[in-house]
Amino acid sequence: MRKLMLTAALAAGVGLMAQAQITTFGTNAGTLGNLGSYYGYFAGNSTTSSGIGNSFYGAYTGQNNTTGDYNSGYGYRTMYRITTGIRNTAVGPWAMYNNETGSRNAAVGALSLHGNTSGRSNSALGNNALAANQTGSDNVAVGAESGPGSGALSNTTCLGHDATATASDQVRLGNISVTSIGGYANWSNISDGRFKQNVTENVMGLDFINQLRPVSYTLDAAALNAFLGIEADAEDRPVPTYYQTGFIAQEVEATAKDLGFTTFNGVDKPANEASHYGIRYSEFVVPLVKAVQELSAQVEAQQQLLDRVTELEAKIAELETENRLGANSGATGASLEAAETTALYQNSPNPFHSSTEIRLQLPMTVAQAEIVIYTLDGKPVKTIPVTERGQVALVLEASSLSAGMYHYALLADQELIATKRMVLTH
Repeated sequence: MRKLMLTAALAAGVGLMAQAQITTFGTNAGTLGNLGSYYGYFAGNSTTSSGIGNSFYGAYTGQNNTTGDYNSGYGYRTMYRITTGIRNTAVGPWAMYNNETGSRNAAVGALSLHGNTSGRSNSALGNNALAANQTGSDNVAVGAESGPGSGALSNTTCLGHDATATASDQVRLGNISVTSIGGYANWSNISDGRFKQNVTENVMGLDFINQLRPVSYTLDAAALNAFLGIEADAEDRPVPTYYQTGFIAQEVEATAKDLGFTTFNGVDKPANEASHYGIRYSEFVVPLVKAVQELSAQVEAQQQLLDRVTELEAKIAELETENRLGANSGATGASLEAAETTALYQNSPNPFHSSTEIRLQLPMTVAQAEIVIYTLDGKPVKTIPVTERGQVALVLEASSLSAGMYHYALLADQELIATKRMVLTH
């Protein structure tokens, strides 16, 4: 009775046999090859005697395989177009559907790696993961709809629903709805002196940092998704809208270019028309450190100048004492000569924080005189007319200037007589 039932089944086109170490079950399922298993309608149908170690489970699974070896397909029309590819694994309906010659790929999920034709060593996990890939290799996509939207990118890694790479050699985590990425340790970049060559100290500091424009903004998530080719899904979570702070990549790029800072790599430039700009904020640490070093050098130089000013003030005070003693001796000739002298003296106190006195000597013959105060780069910030003659003392209030270092000059009848330097502290 059992023999009759098996004969009837074979007559109906549903076979179960062992031939050349092949296990087959299903109408028009393949019968050739070695160490293979074909279960389902047309499963492994075209496999030749050269195909070794293939396992196709599901209607039309592996139907066009000819000489491919060690492939495993599970699901409706899985690995349907494969011909000579080897060592592929596909699980899910239409998974790796168009793969023909691609080898060593792994796809789990409906339509995962669906468009792959010749790409190698790709790994896809999730519904439609890496579905657009065709010839790209060494890609990894984990998450529904994850993976590049282009078919020829290689060495990309996309983790998360809708995680999308736009150029080869990119890693992308999450989608536009992600608001936090973290862990329990900081990210570490490789920084080993044994592997660094062409080391030079050509990093820009203050000049670069001072020209950056920090801004706050909100991200147009819908426009970004449309640019990346990510279609809206009714099941997608709403995209949060919140203010962020940062820089605009195109402005940073232009600033670095204008300054000749060609080694700065804090701007992630688009690799192609499908890519967008990005900022690597960690790369700003190095020019910031350089800027602090430059500021430190300036502060040290100012301190040395202050020390010198203090020393000069002491000498001036000593000379003034000697002058007063000489005046009291009744040197009439010297007094007359002094009356005809034009001079500018060091302000006191210096440095100062509330007010300081500027003393000067003007003969009666001077028609017009003034004190002009300049910034260190030569920009005039204040002019004080001098109406008195002889020994003159002017009081400068600190409230009229910002803290810093200044030059001040005496001009008599539009002729520069002398300049001095003063320091206003906070």
